Amino acid sequence: DSEKLGEHLLKVIEQLPVKQQQCFLLRTWEGLSVRETAEVMKINENSVKSHYFRAMEKLRSSKAQLQ
Repeated sequence: DSEKLGEHLLKVIEQLPVKQQQCFLLRTWEGLSVRETAEVMKINENSVKSHYFRAMEKLRSSKAQLQ
């Protein structure tokens, strides 16, 4: 089950808009702070928060639909 969920989430991540993908990966997998993510992406911190929030909402929604 966890392998199936992981594969599903990877597909959802691939379907996210690029900035949402970047924010999610930098914050979650790379462990960067909001400030560090903003610097890497050359956007402001509020934009990082918005993109990350939207990505997380889509992932949560997708996970709920799978179950």
